[in-house]
Amino acid sequence: MAVVNSRFVTAWAAEYERHMGLVEPWLLGDVGPVAASRGFYEPDEFVAIARWETPRSKKLIAANPESDVREVTRMAFAASEQLQHRLLTVLSGVHVRTATALLTVAFPEHHTVLDIRSTEALLRLKEWDGHGGYPAYLVVCRAIAKRLKVDLRTLDRALWQWSKVGYPPPIFPPDRGGSDWRASVPSAARRNISHWQTLQLERLMHFPPQLNSPQNPAGSREASPRVTPISPGVAYVGGAARASSGGKPKTARASSSHWDSWS
Repeated sequence: MAVVNSRFVTAWAAEYERHMGLVEPWLLGDVGPVAASRGFYEPDEFVAIARWETPRSKKLIAANPESDVREVTRMAFAASEQLQHRLLTVLSGVHVRTATALLTVAFPEHHTVLDIRSTEALLRLKEWDGHGGYPAYLVVCRAIAKRLKVDLRTLDRALWQWSKVGYPPPIFPPDRGGSDWRASVPSAARRNISHWQTLQLERLMHFPPQLNSPQNPAGSREASPRVTPISPGVAYVGGAARASSGGKPKTARASSSHWDSWS
């Protein structure tokens, strides 16, 4: 069973940070502390955070009256932890994942993002059973962060990046010095990795997807080039991949609807 440890978190968080662009550091370093001190979000701050997490909802997000944004975020900031994310979902276009992003930017020491990539990573790593919604997920993430002596943002970045490259069999990225990542995979697992999978993994390891590219100038996590897992250890970039036995391209796109409905 794969277990999250400090090497996993350090390595994959570093990969995330190499490509995250300028938006996330600006949100966490400038926007969040000011909003937390003020006690609520201004509308432009609210829109920027929502766009960072999920640009697909930008029309609904922009439709919120400015007074509603200030008042609802003020109530959420002052509410008990169990109610904070639920109050934010009163606003148009704000589902649970966006609500947790809003809380994370303002209170990164206490909250994390309920993102489909990070949650799926914890499920695959057998660290969480998927039940209990955001409160349960937050408890699990806090326990892991405390165990490994890392902050919640570092843990989330590591989980997100490992998911982004398709959950490769080796839990740790290869050394930049050129060591073979397959050496860290048990021999039984190596026999199950096809030549196609090997090529895909090597490409992803050495040319990771850019979070801040010409196609994604805003640095949005969701809008970055797609690398979607087909099965553990298999991924495709930008639309399709062929199965190891040949044949038609396979695609797999996870829906976030049921994650967004969690409370």
